[in-house]
Parts: sequence; C-alpha cells; structure tokens
Amino acid sequence: MKHDDPKDGVDANEEYRVVLKNKIGGISLLYPTQVDCVDPDLFEEDLKNMEAFVLTKCCQELTDYRRKRNFKRHKLNHIWCGNKLADIPRTIVGYRTDDGIVHSLELLKTDKLPEICEDEWDPNVCLNFLVVFLNFVKERLHREPGTTFKFDRKAKGQSIYCSKLTGINHINMLPTWYTDGLFAEDFKDES
Repeated sequence: MKHDDPKDGVDANEEYRVVLKNKIGGISLLYPTQVDCVDPDLFEEDLKNMEAFVLTKCCQELTDYRRKRNFKRHKLNHIWCGNKLADIPRTIVGYRTDDGIVHSLELLKTDKLPEICEDEWDPNVCLNFLVVFLNFVKERLHREPGTTFKFDRKAKGQSIYCSKLTGINHINMLPTWYTDGLFAEDFKDES
C-alpha cells in the first residue's frame, strides 16, 4: 500500500514480508523478514538492494531512566539484530504517549545502534552467539535429518532448551524435494 499523504493514516496490520537466503558463519539460512516501507528513490524491482527498505517501530515515550535503558537494552538490540541480518539500513521509531498518540519520530541507522547502546550490549557477542547457536542446530540436523526441533527459553532464563517434536507435534516445515534442491550446493561443499 502506498501512502503519499500522512493524513491518510497507515494500517498497522499491513506489512510486506521478504524471504531472504543469506550465509552467516558459513551456514545458509532461509528466513522471512518484515519490511514496512521503501524509499522510492532506491527501490529496485529485483529486490536485491535492501538499502531501499525501512523498518518502522513505535514505543512509549522515553520519559525516565528505566524506560530509556530498557529501550536501549531490549528494543534497539532486537531492531539491530533483525536489520543486520536483513541488511535493512534504517528504522523510523515513533514515540507515543500512553494514549497512543505519536508526537515525535526518530531515524535510527542500523550501523549506529551499537554505538548508541555500547553500555547495554555488544554486537560481536550477538553475532558470535548466533554462529554458535546455528552450528549447534546444523549439527543436530545433520545427525537427525528430517527431525523437527523446538528451541525455547524460559521467561527471564539464560538457557535455551532443545527438544524434538514427535507425533502430532511434529511439523514438516518444508517438503524434502524443496530442501534438497535449495541446500544441495551447501551440503555438497561440506562433503
């Protein structure tokens, strides 16, 4: 949906999803990412230039130290992780009152977020954790192909739990013919 006039409003339930194939730490990933806006001056029809895309977020106004710290520690970390993986260069954040009225906007560049949050999180720790986690998942999948695993973390816990889904809980996410073709080159390289 295109909005030329801000007075037209935006339907927050509308979004554009892109499915990306990317390599991180030598591991191929296929994952969806949310895209809210596009810069018409940078947009290319083949969608190969992610520089054109912009994410939008809304949060409560940062009226005290606790809210500012939580925003940096959690929200900006989440935004940075998602944008970094998808190569989305910027996010527009709207700050709203308790009544839901947005009074200010801020443009945040993905590459600047680690500087803004340097006392709260380290981008290298995030990326290293991701590589270690993906290697664990890859090893499990090679050991037990066709198995569906569930990863979850207890509320406020540090540990991530891995369990196999079986029986009615087992979900075959992608058909074998698709995964065999999609990742054939990746598995061939590892042989």
